[in-house]
Amino acid sequence: VVSGSPAPLSDQIEYDVDPECTDRVRGWFADPRLIWLQGRLFCYWNSGWHEPQNEQFLIELNVSSLRPKGRARKLVLVGERRALEKNWSFFESGTACFASYAVAPHRVLSFSLNGTGDIVFQDVHCTDLKAIGFQSKFGELRGGAPPHQVGGEFYSFVHCLRGKVPDIVYSAAVFRFSAEPPFAPTGAPVGLLELPNPFGTKRVHENLNPAVERVEYPCGAILEDDHWFVSFGLNDEHAAIAVLTRKQVETTLESLSEGISTA
Repeated sequence: VVSGSPAPLSDQIEYDVDPECTDRVRGWFADPRLIWLQGRLFCYWNSGWHEPQNEQFLIELNVSSLRPKGRARKLVLVGERRALEKNWSFFESGTACFASYAVAPHRVLSFSLNGTGDIVFQDVHCTDLKAIGFQSKFGELRGGAPPHQVGGEFYSFVHCLRGKVPDIVYSAAVFRFSAEPPFAPTGAPVGLLELPNPFGTKRVHENLNPAVERVEYPCGAILEDDHWFVSFGLNDEHAAIAVLTRKQVETTLESLSEGISTA
């Protein structure tokens, strides 16, 4: 950690006047991620688990002070949308911005950073991930870290959820997709990505979510010197970084010749 760099953020975020932006929406900052888009630094988050609809936001940060630049911008999706929104994963292709909305099938949205108000997202591509066998064994594949480009592919470190209350387990997995539209998957998960968890199911504090027994949740990933550095959350109370070889990651994948377009 760079000395003197930690900066308070949530109390300095301002919102546009919006009747849907209640105290509950403004008062909870779940799953925050930092992301570079078009050479600018942003933070995005969601408002947690609440009825009838949670909200997602994006705000630009000053690189030197890590303070907000402007107001929080709400993410708006044109089309079918889940009631509980989490982990849209942003990435760039050429000069355009996109987001992975869902993993299997791989549903991709487009958006623009122009303007200062709500950011509107629209469906542009949807391709099958061919992960039925994996999901039947390990649970539904969901979002996680922003995709990281390696050559002509993006690696997307995500999570899956299996089990029932109070024994739900969050685990890590990875898939690959093409860096070119329609961003068809090129590698499907065949096994979990093992991230070290020295705590097991033990917790230091009261369980934040009593429905969950264990959590390994990827939040960021980058490839350097032939090793993957994966940041992840542990049991909703610890942050950690795993250092994995490329072989460790690749052995959890099977190559796909091409995705199957569904839109």
